[in-house]
Amino acid sequence: MSCVHRLLSDIDVLSHHSSVSSALQLKLLQDDQWHADLQVKDPFAVYKLKELFVLLLTLDPVSEIKRDWITRALARVASLADLDINAVYLDVFHTLLKQLRHNQAPFVEDHPGRLLLQAMNAHPQLDDWIHRSLQTQNTLYIIPFLVCMIDVVKTLDSLSGQSVCCDAVISSLTSHYGQIGKYWQASHITAVRKSMELSKRLLQACPTPIMVSELVTMLHTYINSVRQHLTESTMELFRESDRTEFFYQDLNVNIVVDRECLKSVLQMVIASCQTIVMRYDDNPKLWQEFHHILQNAQDVNDPMVLLEWIFDLCGNNDDDAVDLQMQILAIYERFTAHDEPRFMQQMLQQLEITPHTLFIYFLYRTGTDHEILVDFLISNETEFLAFLIAYLRYVDHHLPEFMESCEMLGDDGVDLIYHVFERLLHVLEAGGFPYNPAALARRITHLLDRISHTL
Repeated sequence: MSCVHRLLSDIDVLSHHSSVSSALQLKLLQDDQWHADLQVKDPFAVYKLKELFVLLLTLDPVSEIKRDWITRALARVASLADLDINAVYLDVFHTLLKQLRHNQAPFVEDHPGRLLLQAMNAHPQLDDWIHRSLQTQNTLYIIPFLVCMIDVVKTLDSLSGQSVCCDAVISSLTSHYGQIGKYWQASHITAVRKSMELSKRLLQACPTPIMVSELVTMLHTYINSVRQHLTESTMELFRESDRTEFFYQDLNVNIVVDRECLKSVLQMVIASCQTIVMRYDDNPKLWQEFHHILQNAQDVNDPMVLLEWIFDLCGNNDDDAVDLQMQILAIYERFTAHDEPRFMQQMLQQLEITPHTLFIYFLYRTGTDHEILVDFLISNETEFLAFLIAYLRYVDHHLPEFMESCEMLGDDGVDLIYHVFERLLHVLEAGGFPYNPAALARRITHLLDRISHTL
């Protein structure tokens, strides 16, 4: 029995850094018996072995010991020789990258997560590995592979400016962007969700015209597939209150989809629109491709139904609801600052997707209660303060459109929204906020004065 195998039954001995000498750690990480142990069909034993790897790699051995283990493990994964065992290594990689993002000292050069990124980035068969991985139909492998690639992109984002080198990995994923989209129609819901998340994060991290074009085509194809396979009554199931983000039910249709998938598609539609507006506004081909997606939404006869759908999908998560409004606001600010193609702005307005309609409907969904706004303003989980100040600045230049949108709530809609802001202003002026809200208070005061003079 190997030293590794013996420790599986007593992994707690490794819970304190001082309990393992460098010599023992070296022996454990260099003992190839761990690869044989991974072939055991006992899920608990495999789990304990993964836990052992992570503990050993996150202690304080010589960097070369960790680097050697990571290099050998990555070589096994890239060979795609045994996909089930490779999935175990990918789970370990996921843990290491997650720890790197949350590490108190991310600049530590020999952190195993950083060593892993370096090894991936320098791997001679990196592009071939990613290409062949994205061709597999093995669910047990492709899911941890997608999770690991999501970790790479998330790490690049969270540690930006900290010399995290993974440009070769990102470049390879970008070049195989279309292959990722094929898993949107996979047979396993987790593969669908994770492939959509990876597509979305890559767009946010490093958009290129080719990527945006591929994404718009993927979105158009997927939306048509949803429309083809899901009836209106089936779609309504996703709006039920018990359909949480991770609730999945087999609908016995020829597409694997849930509420989370539809939310991801909506977010990618908005993100691709914003990317085109902000980066590639001089590319008529991208505008025309995106135009086809918006034409699908025109089939909705009542714009309020479309707003209901948007907030049914994104409104249950505060961060998502705020991000959505910030993106639409950024798009319209760009429309105002530049002479964008008029048909795109007109089409969004025809759908009543504007900063005003989203914000007014957001207030409606939260009960037009100023206390809810207070909760958002003091929360550190969203960027609501930054959004609200930017939105009020936008309203100052588009007051007639704002007041017209208030009428969504009825003939007294303007009065209703006026009083929400008035009560919010009283709270801001009463003191007790965790920060100085003077800038926001000035914006609200200015808005109330302008509305008063208009009525």
